[in-house]
Amino acid sequence: MSLKRFAIIVAGGSGTRMQAGVPKQFLLLEGRPILMYSMECLYRTGSEITVVLPNGEHNHWQSLIKEYNFKVPHKIASGGTTRNRSVFNGLQTIDDNEALVAVHDAARPLLKPELVEKLFELALHRGNAIPVIPVRESLRRINSTKNKAVNRAEIFAVQTPQVFKVNLLKEAFAGNSDTTFTDEASLIESVGFTVFSVQGDRDNIKITFPEDIHVASILLKKQLSI
Repeated sequence: MSLKRFAIIVAGGSGTRMQAGVPKQFLLLEGRPILMYSMECLYRTGSEITVVLPNGEHNHWQSLIKEYNFKVPHKIASGGTTRNRSVFNGLQTIDDNEALVAVHDAARPLLKPELVEKLFELALHRGNAIPVIPVRESLRRINSTKNKAVNRAEIFAVQTPQVFKVNLLKEAFAGNSDTTFTDEASLIESVGFTVFSVQGDRDNIKITFPEDIHVASILLKKQLSI
């Protein structure tokens, strides 16, 4: 059995922490805007793509498409006031409730097809799938009354894309109007669904700070040389 695949790429970053004058999804990585890399990967894995952009960035994106002769077909949805609302807006462009949808951060340009396939395969059978990686650092819980070690064996960092059956994700949005969720796994969990995970990819880094571009450039060159 196979289901149709969609992808929502959330591209609402401001670039503030990057100390950049342009939104980080448009920053250049090895000569091309970051956003284009994950779009190409998801397109190669058979997904119909919706990019969610702030209203004020639609024209800029169209100019970049022309400048870089970018050919990946996609829809554009308008960003919301929060990431959660942006994903909701992107979800409205999908009318096949029996399909699967991957929700991905544009700031993760080093996405690999192998990870995408693992996620779609698990979500096909379990309804959802998220990529996670073990944390390497020692952790402590610190507040005004305690400073206590945390068992890192039980702690995992969550990545994107996160894949869901479309009807499940729409049900979760309908069941919880809280807009503060930072990922969709937390949203579906809040309305009673169990979250399933696969091993993520340490190369699938998120571009957040200026030094991340340099790291991503090194990792991209390594990928291209294999």
